[in-house]
Amino acid sequence: MEGPRLSSLIRANSLAKRRSFTMERVLAFAVIASIPVGPILSVGISGRGAHVSLAQLLSLILLIHLLFSKLASFGHLKSGFGITAALSLTMGPPLVLATDMAPAAVAYFNYATGVIGGIAVGYVWSRASINRLGLVDLGLVVFLVAGGGQLIVSYLSASSVNALHQNAQTPWGNSNYAAACLVVGSFVLLSRGIETRRVLLLLIPVLVAVIAALLTLSRGAAISLAVGLAVLLWTGGREAWQKAAFRLSSVVLPFLAYFILNQVEDLRYQGSSHANSNIESRFILFDAAWRDFLSSPIIGNGWVSFREISASAVEEQSFAHNLFLSFLQIGGVVFGLSSVIIVLTLMVLAIRRNWLIAPAVAAAFTISMSDPFFESTVANLLVLSVIFLTLGRIGANPVLANEVQLSPNSSKNLRTYFPGPHLRPTRAVKQR
Repeated sequence: MEGPRLSSLIRANSLAKRRSFTMERVLAFAVIASIPVGPILSVGISGRGAHVSLAQLLSLILLIHLLFSKLASFGHLKSGFGITAALSLTMGPPLVLATDMAPAAVAYFNYATGVIGGIAVGYVWSRASINRLGLVDLGLVVFLVAGGGQLIVSYLSASSVNALHQNAQTPWGNSNYAAACLVVGSFVLLSRGIETRRVLLLLIPVLVAVIAALLTLSRGAAISLAVGLAVLLWTGGREAWQKAAFRLSSVVLPFLAYFILNQVEDLRYQGSSHANSNIESRFILFDAAWRDFLSSPIIGNGWVSFREISASAVEEQSFAHNLFLSFLQIGGVVFGLSSVIIVLTLMVLAIRRNWLIAPAVAAAFTISMSDPFFESTVANLLVLSVIFLTLGRIGANPVLANEVQLSPNSSKNLRTYFPGPHLRPTRAVKQR
């Protein structure tokens, strides 16, 4: 690489380290840290109240700030805005198809603000140094501790162990959804701990969130946790015997997860005949969503149109509890499938660049197969932010992108057992 270009990149890296408290980083921190606050406004739409959370408002403010700030002149941010528009607008037309506009508008707003906030936070996050914890990392810590604490407090009012699931309620989400978000967020923070060699420092918020998630007695959260751990273990190991030990553990993990799942069911249902009712109802929802998709396979049937269909099938639900079926039912092949393909492509590209985020992405994908996840605000904030943390960092500064590779591994942290290269170098920084 030419000397002047390399020098300019190194100066940009140093500047990125010094300027830790820029407006965009403070806003990005506030977006993630404010998730536990939940709704702060109620807006009337067609005589109904629509709740707007603080995280949603801050996401819009962050996007506006980036659009009108000097950061918008960088090419990698322009591509980010393009993807934001693509993901948001692709699912916009199904709004017109909705039979009940008010709840459909609310559902689309929740989805769109999650996409906008996630991508905006991710690109701001990518401007920070890889080997140092920053404001966005602190925001994630606040979310995990506060969100997990909210669930733990809600358990105190449970009359019995099997009532834990029903009592698992927070201002930003309940039971399965809240537990899944905490699991995914824990894997995101763990990946940052490995990158920055601060695993032990971040272990407490991760454990608080994971314990709170498991206490919801959510089967989906337990399965997504097991899948994320299996992916993490499969990629571990430096020597041949270490790789064999880690991969053997990842193979055994599903059997351990099955045992834990049975224990969760026993605690949750205590021998009740309704133990499998939720599983059976999901298959009924899957079948109803597929049939509704076939009735309009090209453009779908619109946001929250599934409520009427599901109510006649088993019980009223806004979404089909499956990523593919839900988006197909909402937007058909043109809008729904296109959005899913964009998200899956981004996942693959990000994992290829930085496999440390693979456990978080795998956990998110797993829960989306049985519960509404990517249709919401918080889930998109968490998943898209870590995806664009990786993709934005590669495009923004090749020196930052290779900083992990230039740093020596330490025997005192997990990077000894999960060695690099974590980030693939771009063509600009490869040896000629």
